[in-house]
Amino acid sequence: MDVQKRLDAGEDRLEGDAEAIELAAEDVRAALHGSVFEQAKIVPCSALTGEGMPELLAELRRLAAKVPRR
Repeated sequence: MDVQKRLDAGEDRLEGDAEAIELAAEDVRAALHGSVFEQAKIVPCSALTGEGMPELLAELRRLAAKVPRR
């Protein structure tokens, strides 16, 4: 099932289900294949529960640190 269909079906609530999270990550990887984001790190997180948000923020900080200052 592709990512958009999964979200539309309300299957975005994957907290605590490692297998479902990995399947969703595989869907995202497949959707990004061939794009400039193909090698992007996938950080599972939930805006509803906050699960994974510290990891997402850490990854965003890591990426931001690579951007040259103007």
